[in-house]
Amino acid sequence: MRSGANYYLKFRASAFETSGNIFAPYYRHLDASFVIKAGFKLGHAYFQGVPKADIIAAFDYYIKNLNGGRPFILASGRIL
Repeated sequence: MRSGANYYLKFRASAFETSGNIFAPYYRHLDASFVIKAGFKLGHAYFQGVPKADIIAAFDYYIKNLNGGRPFILASGRIL
């Protein structure tokens, strides 16, 4: 999973390297095969739990501990 995340960071987030620092936290993903097997409703309910909580916690940590009041760009590669 981390190698996949590092791939996306290297080839997608690197477009922002000249604009500022990149904060790209790891978070637990929702696997597409899980959604297919469980159905969209259950998959969407799961996404609203663990992965969403991870993302919110990571962003909150960034703002409180790393951002230092600077402006930021919030970008995402995928949306469910």
